[in-house]
Order: sequence, then C-alpha cells, then structure tokens
Amino acid sequence: MIKSYLRKGIVEVRKNKITKAHIILCVTAYFQILFVSCNVVFIQNKSVAGIIISSFFISLLWTLNVKRVAFGGWLDRFLYAISASCGAFMGYYFSNWLFDVFK
Repeated sequence: MIKSYLRKGIVEVRKNKITKAHIILCVTAYFQILFVSCNVVFIQNKSVAGIIISSFFISLLWTLNVKRVAFGGWLDRFLYAISASCGAFMGYYFSNWLFDVFK
C-alpha cells in the first residue's frame, strides 16, 4: 500500500485506486493553474484588479495542494499534472473570454 499524507492525517490508499482525495487534488490543481493562466493574460493586458484577484487564489490553492503532492505517490503527481494541464488550457480561454466580454 502507498501511504498518502492528507490534511486529516495519514490515510492508506490502495495502489491505482482513485479516491475522493484524488478528486479533490485534481479539482484544486485545475483551478490553481487556471488562475495562473488568467494571471498571465491579466499581466499582459495590464489589468491590476485581475492580477490581484488571480494571485490571491493562486496562493490560496497552492497552500492546499503542496502537502498533498509533496507527500503523495506517483498517482497523486500524475493526476495533479494532468489536471494542471487542463486548467492551463481553460484558463487561457477563460481570461481571453473575460476581456472580450468586458471590452
């Protein structure tokens, strides 16, 4: 068994089994990198309010993810990377859509 250290303590996770903790990791990774992508577009377009808001959420979500990934196994890292890639893709399009809507 692989030991995965979570917020509430040590939880044993069976090999290659997706659990609720993995789903939470995917969701937080997705949104963290979505905000990173948005932040890049906000910086490019000199949107100070967008930069401040997205930076806040990047830092907040990072504090939730760092422990899960650092003490997790390879499945945790792989799921984090896949979710982060999807978040980057959607963050780029979401932030550009925001600029199109509010022009």
